[in-house]
Amino acid sequence: MKYAIYREDQEEYENYGTIEYDDDQGAWVVWIKELGDGITYCATLKETEKYLSEELHGREKLIQQHLI
Repeated sequence: MKYAIYREDQEEYENYGTIEYDDDQGAWVVWIKELGDGITYCATLKETEKYLSEELHGREKLIQQHLI
């Protein structure tokens, strides 16, 4: 799955990074484009989305896009 950040004031999509489930860790890993590194979050996608939203301070919205 791929995430983008939507900033209402700019009315455009900005690529934030990707999110993948890691079977070995049993958790979702977020690969943030600006960092070039992965950060391990929670076992559930819903919890991971919650933490990401909090980190973005609620100013932006995460929009989930499926990679083909």
